[in-house]
Amino acid sequence: MKYIVKSNEPPKLTLVESNEVNSILQNVYIILNSYKGTVPMYRDFGINAAYKDRPMSAAKALLVADITEVIEKFEPRVKTATVIFTADDAETLVAQVEVTV
Repeated sequence: MKYIVKSNEPPKLTLVESNEVNSILQNVYIILNSYKGTVPMYRDFGINAAYKDRPMSAAKALLVADITEVIEKFEPRVKTATVIFTADDAETLVAQVEVTV
């Protein structure tokens, strides 16, 4: 089954999620909103923040590859189909990831 996870729309976060699909989607959202080096004892978790200073077109290309790789590594229960970006009102990139559970 395919689901869309947006980096700016948090699901209802719970510590012990009993529904497997909700747990997976929650994990993908957390990965999208975490930067490498910010989680103590788990420094490789998250997306590389170095892309913030790149031109928008280069950042998008690098982020697609990074997001796909990080999701596959830290949430192996999903298959990442597509990653697209939109801009919100503050002209911030919003990642929209389609995953198959």
